[in-house]
Amino acid sequence: MSFVLPAMSVVNHLKRLLQLRFPLLFQTWPLRIFPSSLLLILSFSFLPIISSSHFPIISDAWSATYYVDATNGNDTNNGLSESTAWKTIAKVNASIFNPGDQILFKSGETWREGLAVPSSGSNGNPITFGAYGSGNKPKITGANSILGDSGDWTNQGSNIWRKNIGTITPNVVIFDATVTGNNNASLVFKFDWRFSSPNLDVYSIGNPTSYYTSIEAGQRNYAIQLWLKSYITIQNLDLRGANDRTIDIYSTNDHHKIQNCNIQNTFMGIVASDKVTGNITIENNAIHDTVEYGILFAHAQATNNTISGNTIYNNLGSGLNNQQFPLYAFK
Repeated sequence: MSFVLPAMSVVNHLKRLLQLRFPLLFQTWPLRIFPSSLLLILSFSFLPIISSSHFPIISDAWSATYYVDATNGNDTNNGLSESTAWKTIAKVNASIFNPGDQILFKSGETWREGLAVPSSGSNGNPITFGAYGSGNKPKITGANSILGDSGDWTNQGSNIWRKNIGTITPNVVIFDATVTGNNNASLVFKFDWRFSSPNLDVYSIGNPTSYYTSIEAGQRNYAIQLWLKSYITIQNLDLRGANDRTIDIYSTNDHHKIQNCNIQNTFMGIVASDKVTGNITIENNAIHDTVEYGILFAHAQATNNTISGNTIYNNLGSGLNNQQFPLYAFK
């Protein structure tokens, strides 16, 4: 498939082509130092090499795959191979992607950041956020590890221990990596917690660093934010610890697919709200141990949505809640 692009889009696509075809050149000299006029000259010069299509016809085959590795990546890399992977989600958020691009996170790695999807795909060419490599699904969490050292905690008596964690009120606290804590002012059972800024109190028999293997507190509202975007696929990711909506689909959005993800130990799971227009597929995900809803369509007025094959359990709120109109929005 091919399509005609306006002049500025042509320049942007030519930049992409040159970067893909000559990655070593642009690791040394960033694309931003080349004026558009020079890029056009370079592109015409290398046109027989970089494209079999006649300018300005642009092929869908120009899509790229980007790799993100939290341990061995570097944001100064071009991201176009496993050996030149980016490191942070912040780098992904600051980048511009084309329809058909894939952004893949390394399996077994963890990012304590939020992914704000920066670009839309197109019909037949979604932008895909997924995984590469073997092992556990890559984890994106809205929670920070706050267990720290034994000296960080002060004994308040009656098996209550306190730590200053800052002014952000956590809506979810995770114990031992997989247990969603109970926000209980009385603090009488294991995994109970309460917060009064800036202090987090937890129930613990002895210092929490000996009683728990880990404690995490929600600090970011989302793991993935889909605002004003369309044609996005989210797959094969482990999403946790969001202080509000784990996947936040908000305002004018359509044609998204969320599949084969694990969503757990979070405030809410997948939430679509406001002017979401529809055609959202949510399938084959595991959504569990949330403080509130597993899947929520909140007055989104979205139609033609498909929700199937999901395993939803152990959520304090309802597993699936439809607060929107019309009620026939699902199939």
